[in-house]
Amino acid sequence: MRRIKELIKNISPFNNRTDMPKILYIIKVILIFWAFKFGAELIGEGLVIALHFACGKNPLKGEMFSNNTITLITYFGYSIMIGIIVLFWKLFQKKGLKELGFVKPAASYFAGVLAGMVLLLISVAAITLTGAIEYNGVFGNIDYRMVAVMFICFVLQGALEEILCRGIVQQLLQKKTSVPSAIFVSAILFTIPHLSSMDFGNPAIASIAVVNLFLVSLIFSLLTLR
Repeated sequence: MRRIKELIKNISPFNNRTDMPKILYIIKVILIFWAFKFGAELIGEGLVIALHFACGKNPLKGEMFSNNTITLITYFGYSIMIGIIVLFWKLFQKKGLKELGFVKPAASYFAGVLAGMVLLLISVAAITLTGAIEYNGVFGNIDYRMVAVMFICFVLQGALEEILCRGIVQQLLQKKTSVPSAIFVSAILFTIPHLSSMDFGNPAIASIAVVNLFLVSLIFSLLTLR
């Protein structure tokens, strides 16, 4: 019983113990990841429910916001979790933001956004040229405000994923284990949550999507090495 209690204390995500076998430490970091991942979802959903009642709506009776509004509220809830992660990093792990991965000037983030847009345009152009998709013009009723807000929301979602995978998981593991192990575990944890949004009706296409996710995660992890 004493050993079980000690084991639970060691792998608990709510302390900064590191004096344990590597495999237990990996389990500990994985638990930290899932604690924050599920926590983010709970905060997002909780915020949605709270705002429904605050606005005089009862979701139990089918009185709901639009799907877009619910998505926006959920994603903005991720900003709360990012703040909680920063507090966890500073209070429990006793580390600074630099060790969490925030090390470059703000200008580099804009450069990253620009590079991402260029890569996206190249991808869309390549898919169009192969005939996989067809360009039929621009929608005439685009809600540009909604597009701008959704962009901010997806930035928050992406930031949360990167802080968890490349920040907490990779940074903690590469201090205690090897860099390849840290990158591999980070890539696996990045890939798993995305599986729920995939269509596995076509196993071949689904397999390619999973491999692409894993490879992209490896690239992101390599870019964070310094």
